[in-house]
Amino acid sequence: MGNRQKSILLLDDSFINERFLKRLNGQLKKGQVGFIYLDIKRFGDVYQTRGQLFCNRVLQTLNQIILRFEQEKWEGCFSRRMLGDDLFLFFLLPDQKVDLFSDFAYRLRTEVEQQLNAELNLPEKELELYVGTSIFHSVSSKNISNELYRGLKQAMQDAKNEAQLEQIERRKEFFRILEQKLIRAVYQPIISLLTGAVYGYEALARGPQGSGFEAPLDMFSYAEQMDSLYHLEKVAREQAISGFRCGETNSKLFINLNANVINDPFFTAGETAKLLRRVNLTPQQIVFEITERQSIEDFPSFVKAINYYRKQGYRIAIDDAGAGYSSLQAIAEIRPDYIKIDRSIIHQIDSHHAKRILLETLVTFATKMNCKIIAEGIETTQELNTVLKIGVHCGQGYLLGRPKAGFEEVSAEIVKLIKRNQYVPTTQGYSGALKDIVRPVKTFEEGTVTQEIVSYFNRFEDESGVVIVREGRPIGLIMREKLFQALASQYGVPLYWKRPVSKLMDGNPIILDENTGVEDASRIAMVRDHQRIYDLLIVTREGNILGVVTIHSILDTITNAKLEYARDMNPLTGLPGNRLIEIELDKRIQLGQDFSVIYADLDRFKEFNDRCGFREGDQVIRGLANLLLSVLSNASVKDDFLGHIGGDDFIIITNHPSPQEICRQIIERFDNEQSGHGPTISLALLRCSGNDLKGFSAEQLSNQAVQIKKIAKSQAGSAFVEREMS
Repeated sequence: MGNRQKSILLLDDSFINERFLKRLNGQLKKGQVGFIYLDIKRFGDVYQTRGQLFCNRVLQTLNQIILRFEQEKWEGCFSRRMLGDDLFLFFLLPDQKVDLFSDFAYRLRTEVEQQLNAELNLPEKELELYVGTSIFHSVSSKNISNELYRGLKQAMQDAKNEAQLEQIERRKEFFRILEQKLIRAVYQPIISLLTGAVYGYEALARGPQGSGFEAPLDMFSYAEQMDSLYHLEKVAREQAISGFRCGETNSKLFINLNANVINDPFFTAGETAKLLRRVNLTPQQIVFEITERQSIEDFPSFVKAINYYRKQGYRIAIDDAGAGYSSLQAIAEIRPDYIKIDRSIIHQIDSHHAKRILLETLVTFATKMNCKIIAEGIETTQELNTVLKIGVHCGQGYLLGRPKAGFEEVSAEIVKLIKRNQYVPTTQGYSGALKDIVRPVKTFEEGTVTQEIVSYFNRFEDESGVVIVREGRPIGLIMREKLFQALASQYGVPLYWKRPVSKLMDGNPIILDENTGVEDASRIAMVRDHQRIYDLLIVTREGNILGVVTIHSILDTITNAKLEYARDMNPLTGLPGNRLIEIELDKRIQLGQDFSVIYADLDRFKEFNDRCGFREGDQVIRGLANLLLSVLSNASVKDDFLGHIGGDDFIIITNHPSPQEICRQIIERFDNEQSGHGPTISLALLRCSGNDLKGFSAEQLSNQAVQIKKIAKSQAGSAFVEREMS
């Protein structure tokens, strides 16, 4: 409500002046004057949760309503003033209406509230008003200013008393909710965009239904005012974990955690671990979703605390990347397991080129850092299709599932949509995938005692590590040398010998799917800290343990593949040659997804070569190769492929939604560079439908493209011809 003394002083500057006092005195000679004071309830809280733009719209709408009501509905209103969210109304009252003025003021308050919420498209009672009244009596002109001051003060005090009484009740209600743990947890599904299955759930806190704290923004904002944010988040965590009954042993539970809570002495991994054991969950299933309502000032201490919980097996997510305080510094320092992309980036991403490029960059970064991208706020099928094609790992939003108390499967329609449009890497580089080099590994259940692991290592001296599993799914890694180092410490054997090996395991090892490219695995492994650089990488198939790979086997595979790859590169342009082109086409056909093939061929190039010489011809071919690479780079489509068939023939394989635009750009840039003095270019565009690829070979596709190219070459100048695969 603000400082009312200050409001009165402001009134003195704005309209408590000689002119207004004369006007008031004139009205008082006609009868008594009623004064109504209105003030928006908890407008400061609204500002904190909704922002300045929303509050400006509220005040503009309120002013328009008051002006309209004054003209159309309120008889006798002769003056109104508005200062911020404080509203002052003066009415001339006939004698018969004096006793009814208080009732009139409360009805007026209700009318204004209803109209304000309706015009702003807000729920009923979303915005409410305090009200206070007073009556001015006829006095001498010398005392009119004192009478006005008395009346204003009385009305404001009435409103203040209403506010204070409401605040007392509100405070009681809030602490009753905390003490009785009346916080409800609802769960919004996070969907794997690779399989269409539920990957996990984000737990969201809600106050009791029908209470003033049902909305989470109101509840957490008030908790900050009451200096009870840590207590509220603790209760919300407990309720989220206690109510998590999804029935899937490997499903993740994402729990929101204020960045400053992590250093709170009341927040301990031990307490959380006890609660997890009671409901048969493991730390590996819990993802602390770090929210930054305030900036993180002491990053070293914060990162140290994060790493402590990560070693226990908990996973870390950065929430709302792209908004607020969720900075690149936080991502770089924390190295989260998940990056949640804010709704502001996902909204209408299908029609926003810059947002698509930004998301593609983040996906590439995440892949190299071995973390997953989760797109928040997916609400349309167009947004879903776009994030699928970019290669985002997981999605969340009303289209995929709303927050609920229960745990439901993803709708068959959404699963079908995901599988039809999902991003599948068309290549793992030419080093192959981890499934090609994985080897078996010994596994132990999480409850196995350390003594048994030591016995195994003593029997098999060549084994460098073992994997700890829970129902077939990996949750940790034990490396031989690190285990023996821990036991060799002063109290190592007494502390760990008879205890579960989970106390010593690395609860956050690198776990990769079997289809991960060997080169991608190498990049992920090499960003680890130096103490873990040679640890085994765990390989899974549909989440279950498949085996492990070593750094040595990864590097050896990459070296051999690069030697083999170099032999297949065109010596003039450095682009993949015919064998690699055929491999790429076969892969696209096997995937069964839509793609386009563009054949590029220079017209009358032999004549140009004969006239200008081979050196000039080679320069034109190299220039064309660079031009094609540049056009594809600007198109910014994942996994586009450019190959050099030989001579002046090139091939592009692309997933671009508008390959015609690529053809137009190639022709425009090529003709500009040649300036009419060199050859022209013919392009054959063959659109391949994934549904019709069954039984086709790379040779058949090539033959169709050659026939189209002949049509293009028959046209004058540079041109492209488009056909559907037949």
